[in-house]
Amino acid sequence: MLNTPQTPTPSSTAPQPPTRRFARFGIFELDFHEHKLTKGGIRIRLQEQPFRILALLLERPGELVTREEVRLHVWPQDLFVDFDSALNTAVGKLRAALNDSADNPRFLETVPRHGYRFVAPVSWSPELEERVPTTPPTASHVAKRLYLWYALALIVAGAAIGGFWRSRTAAHKITSDDTIVLADFVNTTGDATFDDALKTALRVSLEQSPFFKVLSDSAISRTLKQMTRPVGTQLTAEVTRELCERAGSKAYLVGSIGTLGSQYIVGLKAVNCRNGDMLAEDQVSAASKEQVLDALGQAASKLRGELGESLASVQKFDVPLALATTSSLEALKLYSLGIKAFNAKGPTDALPYLQRVVQIDPNFAAAYRLLGLSYAGLAQTDRANEYFTKAFHLQDRVSESERLAINADYYMNVTGELDKAAETYERWSDLYPNNGPISILGIVYALQGKYERAIETTNRALAFGPSYGSYANLASYHLALQHFDEVQKMLDQAQDKKLDGLQIRATRYAVDFLRSDSAAMAEEQKWFAGKPEENYGLSLASDTEAYHGHLRWRVNSPRARYRLRCAPTARKAGQSG
Repeated sequence: MLNTPQTPTPSSTAPQPPTRRFARFGIFELDFHEHKLTKGGIRIRLQEQPFRILALLLERPGELVTREEVRLHVWPQDLFVDFDSALNTAVGKLRAALNDSADNPRFLETVPRHGYRFVAPVSWSPELEERVPTTPPTASHVAKRLYLWYALALIVAGAAIGGFWRSRTAAHKITSDDTIVLADFVNTTGDATFDDALKTALRVSLEQSPFFKVLSDSAISRTLKQMTRPVGTQLTAEVTRELCERAGSKAYLVGSIGTLGSQYIVGLKAVNCRNGDMLAEDQVSAASKEQVLDALGQAASKLRGELGESLASVQKFDVPLALATTSSLEALKLYSLGIKAFNAKGPTDALPYLQRVVQIDPNFAAAYRLLGLSYAGLAQTDRANEYFTKAFHLQDRVSESERLAINADYYMNVTGELDKAAETYERWSDLYPNNGPISILGIVYALQGKYERAIETTNRALAFGPSYGSYANLASYHLALQHFDEVQKMLDQAQDKKLDGLQIRATRYAVDFLRSDSAAMAEEQKWFAGKPEENYGLSLASDTEAYHGHLRWRVNSPRARYRLRCAPTARKAGQSG
């Protein structure tokens, strides 16, 4: 007997009134007519069943949508499937697309054994309909139509050639999975103020975008070492192309500035580092030195679109450079030198540059944030919090990515509101999946005692590439949960990749301590000896002696002594043994 499809009940269909086309929630937008989901203007691929579930839930935000209603809406009644398995799979894919969690939902809440509820606010926008004129066509209208038909015929005739050319050029575009490398600016003006400043401004302009991933300074330094070139080598076009290839990046950007009469000419070129093909280029002029930053911002915005970023995304994330940074080229140059000093030598060397920056421009929010990070690195908490707070009060003068960073620092360090810090880092990671601070989000979860979430989040960070911090943190989180096999696995993987440092060694020492392996502990102490980290090694040794009751041996550790994360675990293990 054949099953006859039945007409769905009213509750099983998601009404789509003609005046409601776009549903917006968080940084996401669902277009019912085009059947697509975007995040920050970037399209997210979503299969049919997860898409229909999301559409149904958005029509009834805050309401319980039962599993039966989902079944009637998504799966035809004459189609036999393992419904529970199919629904769980579709909901899992939907959560993955939204970067949501079943344990701590921001969008999709599971009501056990009943159904689902969409818990985030939803706003709707009407469709803008184009009206067809009803007045009779004039002679000029007829002429225009004839011209259009003629043009259309030419396009059809050249479709094969055009399609071939587009297929070639489309392959050259940047995707959100690619990284790009910034070369040093070619400055022929004779004005040293432009050196470094314009490259920093270009990086800020590109990093406003959720679409682009700019190769970090640390990755550039590592790659230069692989090329047997000193860190700090000038990144000419030739050097940058080789570096780009070695780093596995897609393209490099070369900026230039020169003069033509009384005008300044700013140029940008994006080049495929594998074959040398030009991907995009632009050139703009500035009537004065004070207008150069505006001109660079305009060129960068246009280049972003030519390289593949959607127009909606470019328009949404395009704060003028003078506002996102500073209108003072002198302050921007000093800020650039401060960043270089911070990365190459540490916070102490960066401070003189940064203090001068905020004297020149007291409204330079990003400089205050870097001052806060510098003082935090020197364990001067009060000074650090002073500058984090100043940056927080100037957050309306920065790009969206910098605003999120400033808020995260403020909640994490000044107020200690870990819930708000986690929420900020989550939004940051959602909006900027390529550049977001996903590893730091893992640290926040760990500080909240949510070690399982910290592990899951840090594993996502590890997918972007191996890093010392990710392996070290994962080892620490597993140690806190007494997952000793996983701890050893992380330590071994870090060793295989030649990643070593204080946190790795401290975790190794903790594992040896829990195993009562005094010989291995002594070997780890040899690593600390004679290094700047020697005081931490002494602190670990003194804690060990104190644990065994040898209090007379215990030394007075320096103020910045390292405390083992696993101390409670160690005591518990010792008591049970």
